[in-house]
Amino acid sequence: MSAPCDLRASVTSNKIFPEDYILQAIKLGYKTIAVDQTITLAQLEKVHGKFQFPVIQAPQSFLDKLSKLEGGSSVKILSRVTVEYSAQTRFHKQIKPALEKFDIIAARPQDDKALERLLDEEIDIISLDGGLKSAYFLKKELIKKVMVKDLVFELEYAPCVSDSSVMGNTIQLAQDLLTFCKGKNLILSSGHSNPLYIRGPYDVINLAVLFGLPTNLAKETVFGGALNVVKYAEGRKSLSVNIDINQRKV
Repeated sequence: MSAPCDLRASVTSNKIFPEDYILQAIKLGYKTIAVDQTITLAQLEKVHGKFQFPVIQAPQSFLDKLSKLEGGSSVKILSRVTVEYSAQTRFHKQIKPALEKFDIIAARPQDDKALERLLDEEIDIISLDGGLKSAYFLKKELIKKVMVKDLVFELEYAPCVSDSSVMGNTIQLAQDLLTFCKGKNLILSSGHSNPLYIRGPYDVINLAVLFGLPTNLAKETVFGGALNVVKYAEGRKSLSVNIDINQRKV
């Protein structure tokens, strides 16, 4: 079995690298952790004619701690951006370079029109808030298109861990995805910065089973399926870099 991944460890509310969260994730056995910054495109700043958004990096003090941990050298820390995506949002060519600085690009659609527009974008993950009361935009035909493109849905579990009153919403959302995509192309991530709300890989698998996934697909939500997202993102980023280099040569 591949090593477990948590692909959404959020930066803190004051935009600080979530050191305590990541150390707890490592203690629980995670080997790949993506540090997420959620933005709207309006937050991109134009500097010298180019759109920019700073990637929050791990401080050297944290890297020193990591190097001293048993197995710390095998842990992969990735950067991730999640864009709040509306039907009016577009990743036009001036914006793409700012997003492509991140290892993983995700988007959170606000409605069905936004989800359909996302099919034309180069992204790795379609992220869904596990606390949603209703995901009315998850229509069968749209999900079929997502599956054809082999995109991955991500469901956050932290909302139902931090607030038991939304557990029903998370289960309903998971079951909607299970109905339409048979539990495939689905990963679970924490989506929090507080280490109190992260759960170990096998606890997350148990959550996925509670949500209605069969055991084999529940394992994929933090193991093989999540790792495939990382590999896909690496391939996309490599291709983007090669295209950029070739364009500069012309």
